[in-house]
Amino acid sequence: MTEDEFYKLKWQKRCHINMAKECSMTWQTEDGRFAICNHTIRKGEFEYGRTYRHYMIDGKVYKSRKKFLEALNDVTL
Repeated sequence: MTEDEFYKLKWQKRCHINMAKECSMTWQTEDGRFAICNHTIRKGEFEYGRTYRHYMIDGKVYKSRKKFLEALNDVTL
């Protein structure tokens, strides 16, 4: 599977949570096979820092885009 095919899948918002130190939003495909989770660091009440992303394929989490793309090459729909 290519990265373009991955982003063309139908996505649904699954979870959004605001915590004292971080905000998190998770998107998942309808079949639950793929997910993307964005984490944003909170610096203060109204100030936010950098956002980082985790990817999930078939229950395995990839914390770097490079490792995710390597694993995505082996996926078939």
